[in-house]
Amino acid sequence: MNREMVALTHVTKRYGKVAALDIDALSVRAGEFMTLLGASGSGKTTLLNAIAGTVKPDSGTILVGGRDVTNLSSAARQLGMVFQNYALFPHMTVFENIAYPLRVRRLPEREIREKVAAALELVRLPGLDARRPKQLSGGQQQRVSIARCLVYNPALILMDEPLGALDKKLREQMQHEIKRLHAELGMTILSVTHDQEEALAMSDRVCLMHAGRIEQIGTPDELYFRPATEYAADFLGESNFLTARIETLGPIMHARGPVGAPLQLQPAEVTAGETVSLLIRPERLLPDSPINPLDGTVEETVFVGGTMTVLPRLADETRVKSKVLTTGGPPWQRGDRIRLGFAPDAARVFRR
Repeated sequence: MNREMVALTHVTKRYGKVAALDIDALSVRAGEFMTLLGASGSGKTTLLNAIAGTVKPDSGTILVGGRDVTNLSSAARQLGMVFQNYALFPHMTVFENIAYPLRVRRLPEREIREKVAAALELVRLPGLDARRPKQLSGGQQQRVSIARCLVYNPALILMDEPLGALDKKLREQMQHEIKRLHAELGMTILSVTHDQEEALAMSDRVCLMHAGRIEQIGTPDELYFRPATEYAADFLGESNFLTARIETLGPIMHARGPVGAPLQLQPAEVTAGETVSLLIRPERLLPDSPINPLDGTVEETVFVGGTMTVLPRLADETRVKSKVLTTGGPPWQRGDRIRLGFAPDAARVFRR
């Protein structure tokens, strides 16, 4: 069993009447890549800064590697930090930027040269040690920032929107690079992002935050396919929400959906006669499915190469979304009739 690298207990922070943080408990395992995900104002950056030591909580305890760091300065916590804006010294070379934290620690020059060379190899930038930051691309600058963090082997690396300043293609490349480094070095990373795709692609677990609290923690597939709350379901990815009324319980529940459509659902903690919300992801609402049929009229189609989004309106004016793979041109046009359906295990049931 992995030991805890970070453990927070009853950590709170208020700014006037606003509760920026109200964390009952949070644990980050050693060697884990966890992402703090949430909208602006959710508390994710405040939480990261509380762990970094740049924000002092009003109450609670923060442990890093089993050591109580709640009242320690940021420098005394010996953590690595990667920033969105790279935070490189423009007057220094790549070598000097990476060597800086080692010189602060007064390491011998020979050891510094060896460690910097090894860090440059890790981030795949050998031979660029004499360049200055302005001579590098955005992706290269971020690699230098990561190398500067890795060079002194911190127990925990904190990343604050590390890829936010990069364009889409470069951001995806850097996601793979950071995942590679994480796998090779087994380091513990706690990252902050508002980008859902980045959180799902990079993380072992995601901590979804809302209004200063933890909404849900889980693996990417748990949050996406098994959200614990309607907020989590609505925030993460694209969703169809349908209203249904439970008719019978059992191994397969029976319900009535939009326009009285008969539905089969997996068991949930509900009662017969109860009105519920159903979450169905667009990729699981499929054309021509014989189970749980929903009839509608296509209002729009969006063709994006390998996939197509179909946007029908049901007879009761409910709008839904289906995502399907394409092998040729769009098979539906505006105004076409379409029947969609979903498997019983494709619907997540929420009490209203």
